[in-house]
Amino acid sequence: MEGIAGRSRLRIFPCFTVDWRDTSNALSNWNESHQNPCAWKGISCDAFNTITSVDNTDALISSNLTSTICNLPNLTALILQGNAFSGPFSNVLLHCKRLQKLDFSNNNFTGELPPYISQLSELRVFNFAHNAFCGSVPLAFGTLPKLEALFLHENSLSGTFPMFVGNLESLINFTIGSNPLLRGVIPRELDNLNSSSAIISSSISHNNLSGRIPGNIGQLTSLSELDCGHNQLQGTIPTAIGNLTYLSSLQLQDNQLTGKIPTQVGELRYLSNLMLYTNKLNGWLPQSLGRYCNFIVSDVSESGLEGPLPKNLCMRGVLYGFAATSNNFNVSLHRQYQLSDEIPEGLWGAAKLKGLFLNNNKFEGKISAAIGQAKNLSQLKISNNQFEGRIPREVGQLTKLQVFEASNNRLTDPIPHEFTNLSLVRRNSRGNYVAGESQSAQFGLQSTYWQNPGAFSNISSLDLSNNLLSGSVPLELGRLNLNIFNVSNNHLSGRIPGVLDIPAYTESFLGNPMLCGGRNLMLPSCSSTHKLSPQTLATILVPSLVILAIALYSIYLYRSCVRKQSDTPLWKMKPFHSIDVDESYIICNLEESNVIGSGGAGKVYKIVMPDGQAVAVKKIQIISRAGRNSKRKVGQEKNKMGEVEVD
Repeated sequence: MEGIAGRSRLRIFPCFTVDWRDTSNALSNWNESHQNPCAWKGISCDAFNTITSVDNTDALISSNLTSTICNLPNLTALILQGNAFSGPFSNVLLHCKRLQKLDFSNNNFTGELPPYISQLSELRVFNFAHNAFCGSVPLAFGTLPKLEALFLHENSLSGTFPMFVGNLESLINFTIGSNPLLRGVIPRELDNLNSSSAIISSSISHNNLSGRIPGNIGQLTSLSELDCGHNQLQGTIPTAIGNLTYLSSLQLQDNQLTGKIPTQVGELRYLSNLMLYTNKLNGWLPQSLGRYCNFIVSDVSESGLEGPLPKNLCMRGVLYGFAATSNNFNVSLHRQYQLSDEIPEGLWGAAKLKGLFLNNNKFEGKISAAIGQAKNLSQLKISNNQFEGRIPREVGQLTKLQVFEASNNRLTDPIPHEFTNLSLVRRNSRGNYVAGESQSAQFGLQSTYWQNPGAFSNISSLDLSNNLLSGSVPLELGRLNLNIFNVSNNHLSGRIPGVLDIPAYTESFLGNPMLCGGRNLMLPSCSSTHKLSPQTLATILVPSLVILAIALYSIYLYRSCVRKQSDTPLWKMKPFHSIDVDESYIICNLEESNVIGSGGAGKVYKIVMPDGQAVAVKKIQIISRAGRNSKRKVGQEKNKMGEVEVD
């Protein structure tokens, strides 16, 4: 082999590249006219100007490798990730004995993993992830004495979990996740690894592993990341995990784990990521969780947990996202332990919090006004709990809030006007006892988790149905391009804004009897001068008017009787027949409508008694100035009345 400009070196590269299809022109300067190959793109050389590394990442190179690559005697790194190599991986690298790093990830290789790789005894990094390799992991890989990183995730590997992992004493990083056909158990042979050189990061998620998490996993004291999620693991979480003092990420989600979360987990001082969702756990979250570590993100949804939330979750002020949906958390359950009966204020007001998901639990208490301090909050979901009281005005300070769901609680009082300050993606307050004027706001589409808050921009969904909202439909809603819009079953009133009178919203306003709208909506029509339809007015006013008329007539009758008694001089009633009424009944019925005759001495009235009997009553007024003649006439009239019968 000659120097940099030597002809023998230049002859190597045409042989090496002749079969490659360089569709992106990434190898445009790989040319014999360039006398220094060390200057070619992707080529690295040592101090003696011999090639040590070939790195053409994401160059879209395709076709086949040739064994001439091993004619580079000092080649220690071959990195061709992110290209378009395909087909089985041949034995072309068998003679590259000095290779320390081999990375063919993100290509389209198929077939089985090449067992001869075990003969590359200097290999430290072996990355065949994100291909389509199938079959079992060759046992021979367990003989690589210097292997520090083994990446086999995102393939179609099958067979059993490679038990030889426990024999790779230099192994630091190991990932074999997302091979859904891979089965077996996590090997107990992990205890063969020395704590001084043991695995730092391990991901075996998204496989079909079963069995228990071995208790001796606590011997991997250098472990910082453990991902066993999305398998079929059973049993309890080993308390030995508390020995992993450098553990920053613990992901055991989507398994069948049972029992309680060891209290030791809450004492891990570097823990920042805890994923336990979708398991069959019970008991409480460790109450010391967040007290000793910079807790950043956690999801314990659908895991069977109960009791209170740890009050120190946000003690370090770096919590980014917290999800505890669909559990049995119930603050009232732990009052006997003299713990707080509210959601920790530090959680409501966490300054860096972007997502808080507490829906589908049994939480009680109020939404704290401290929520206004969560300036970065983009998603707040607390539906299906027992929160009560008003929605605090401080919610209006959350200028980054995009999703607010608080349906099916016991929230009361008007929706705060401060909502108009927000740029909400979706606001959902269904099933609460919320009264008052509905306020204008910006709404839109919901995301599921907090990992991508910047993805929200287009408004598309608004559902405020099944509340007690009152007032008119805000005109501003008509400016929103909503695909889903529902304010049905509230107490809204008045005219529907014309821009909302479209066929897509035919059922959006049902159950609001005081609303009127245009021809496209299933509502009564209304004119510009009447906010209510005649049918609605009749339904409301007629019963009220009938009740009012009855009341007024009763008052009139009562006052008439009283007036007659007060305006009438002293009366002396002379009955000629037996009647079972008092004098006031007779006087109250001396109406003009009951007059049946009149004469010089007075008028004669027909009065029907309560028992249906009719009697004649003659009203005779004695004038004091008439003297004896008047009294004599009265006596004569009395004699006549005694002989009268009334039909």
